[in-house]
Amino acid sequence: MFLVAFLSTSIILSMGVEGLADQPSVEELRKEIGFNITLTTFWDEAERQSAEIFWAQPTTVKEIQKLVLAAKKFGLHVRPVGGRHSWSPLFADRGNIGLDLAMLKGKKFRFDKKRMLVSSLASGTMEELHAFNKKNGVTIPSAPDLGDITLQGTTGTSAHGSIMEDGPTATYVYAIDLVDGQGNVRQFNEDDHKVIITACKVHLGMCGIIYKTTVKVVPDRVFKFSISEIKVSDLILNQENRKDFVMRNYGLFTMWLVFSGASAREIQARESDPLRRPPDSWNPANDLVRVWTMNPVNNDSITPDKVSFEDSFQLKDGTVITGTADYRMASETIIFPAWTGTNVHLRSNVAWATPESKDFSASQKTIENFFDVYETAIKRLGLYTDSFGFFRWISHKDDCTLCHTKVADDDFRLILELELAPSCRPCNDHLLDEQTRDKVWSSTVGVGVMSNNSRILPHWGKYYDYIPGMIDHLRQNYGTNFDDFIKIRNEADLDPDNMFTNSHLRTLFHEAIVRNAETKTCSSVKQVNTMAKKLTKLLDDMDLETCNA
Repeated sequence: MFLVAFLSTSIILSMGVEGLADQPSVEELRKEIGFNITLTTFWDEAERQSAEIFWAQPTTVKEIQKLVLAAKKFGLHVRPVGGRHSWSPLFADRGNIGLDLAMLKGKKFRFDKKRMLVSSLASGTMEELHAFNKKNGVTIPSAPDLGDITLQGTTGTSAHGSIMEDGPTATYVYAIDLVDGQGNVRQFNEDDHKVIITACKVHLGMCGIIYKTTVKVVPDRVFKFSISEIKVSDLILNQENRKDFVMRNYGLFTMWLVFSGASAREIQARESDPLRRPPDSWNPANDLVRVWTMNPVNNDSITPDKVSFEDSFQLKDGTVITGTADYRMASETIIFPAWTGTNVHLRSNVAWATPESKDFSASQKTIENFFDVYETAIKRLGLYTDSFGFFRWISHKDDCTLCHTKVADDDFRLILELELAPSCRPCNDHLLDEQTRDKVWSSTVGVGVMSNNSRILPHWGKYYDYIPGMIDHLRQNYGTNFDDFIKIRNEADLDPDNMFTNSHLRTLFHEAIVRNAETKTCSSVKQVNTMAKKLTKLLDDMDLETCNA
């Protein structure tokens, strides 16, 4: 038995990725870095995308440095992995290194009360960070909380909160500590390196291995937290009601409960259809949206006891809405955890950011198109077990090069972010296998949304590169921002060899990478040419003096 186990281990250690030439074996990498590394098949959270990669879990910054130097030696790319709450093609390519920092040792969180800054190691989760902040009476005004996601992953992909006046969580980044592509430890902060922080707040893993992030925090305070359900036609599709409701609430999160307004006959028709397609009579406008709002309370006598009570309010047109509310701390409300749960298994998702206008007519067009595209897809392709649509409004902040909120208008910085995600496990009761169905679904709705709105950007963590036109759409909307990002990253010498990329990112940023490489080459040539001219003049002067002598 021991011999069998020994032989099995020896075979695994000597293995590289099958079918890839010139790849190191697990044993070679392990000897080079001095700690354990394995060969594994990596899956995203949705269990839809996978790749056979080397899996590393360093416990110290020194081990991260050794891993980077080993990757450089063997010509491998390294991609950090967070909580895997992403559907985008951002993980390591087959045969390369996936880096998990969940085992990183050290004090996970530190609070600088005087400067109102909180630092988080990459081994800490957002859930743990929120608990730490609450204990210290502070909070990040706009930040999500979903299981094992990290602050580094949250900021790196421009993840959102649900507060109108705030931008993505990344806008609160003050400092980053990282290992660069040469294996050096580097530290940057907003006071001394504003240009670099602006570029690397949303970094997509391309600025280095960020093992510690420091963010600005604000004092925690009491908020009124309300939950209600409203017809789609009364809020989401009603321009005046929607404008008034968004503008008067500090924080707002809405979730479309797909098929919740269907009649008994429509439900029966859907259940009897082989693909679970609803009948033509079903209209999303009759469905419900579940609405969470949060608003600050300026009354010191109110206790944040989270005791529920009945609540009611009026929409702009006088429609009375009833629901429930309670009082709790901001750190307990901003994360909107109520829609998550053990029965939610998100399988695919494309999220979009689009400019809002002062009169909310911009979102009216976008939302009408959104419902039209998804209604058509649902009636043609069928409905997943459960599906949720999300609508939130956040603002754009200028000091963020790759924030997807950049689509905001110059005179009105608000954007609408919207998405639809199916939830199921297992998912398939369909003629197509699950992954094929996902691709057909995502491509159908992706093309439909993009074709009717040229100024709409997908969320960095929620899009697919196989959607026709996606690469060109991203390049077109980010414009010179890609060049700005690569230029700043290169000037700071963070990743001169593009080690921290994958094939998708190299394709997406290809033109920016090439242009900046050409600029660097031209600059070097000019420097050499200038030196040559100076040297020639020096030699001429020397010859002249010699001749005169």
